[in-house]
Amino acid sequence: MVRQVGSQILKPLCVCLSVEATLAGATTLEVNGWSAVNSLPLSGTPPLWLGDDPIAGRLSCPPLTRLEGNPLINAPVLLKGPPVVENEKSGERWTFTLRPGLKWWSGTAIDGNALASWLADALPRVSQEKLGISLAHAPSITASGPLSATVQWSGSSPFGPYIVSGVSLARQSGKQYECAGLYAMKTSGRG
Repeated sequence: MVRQVGSQILKPLCVCLSVEATLAGATTLEVNGWSAVNSLPLSGTPPLWLGDDPIAGRLSCPPLTRLEGNPLINAPVLLKGPPVVENEKSGERWTFTLRPGLKWWSGTAIDGNALASWLADALPRVSQEKLGISLAHAPSITASGPLSATVQWSGSSPFGPYIVSGVSLARQSGKQYECAGLYAMKTSGRG
């Protein structure tokens, strides 16, 4: 069924779910009628902004947090709660704690080490792309628990932990990337 609203022609959106034996941790999400899926770079550098997408980001590549509400708050998506910010003499410290049970599309559990690795990769890229800030003095990022990672700044940080809001939790896996969502994405010849 195709509808016309004003000058816009609207196509129906079909979300079809299928299970792939090779994806132990996720179901494959096939979205027909949504051309963005076929243009996503499923290989190469993981996308930064997929986490804010209402379809792909919330179902397949969600972020740690998302800015929402009025006033805007850093609402947890994959985290147990909002990032904890502490100001100490040695500098500002952020602690991120994942919800238990999160897995990559491959079925591998996501732990504090994976979170620390993601933060170490994402913070410099996001600060440059969102704010044009190059991190001359990168913070120390370590796993601080089984599901936690800590970002330690020497002094105050140039921005808050909101900087990673909407940024997909994704990692390189071979020549492709994988995310932490319920559904794995794949390209198809249809659509």
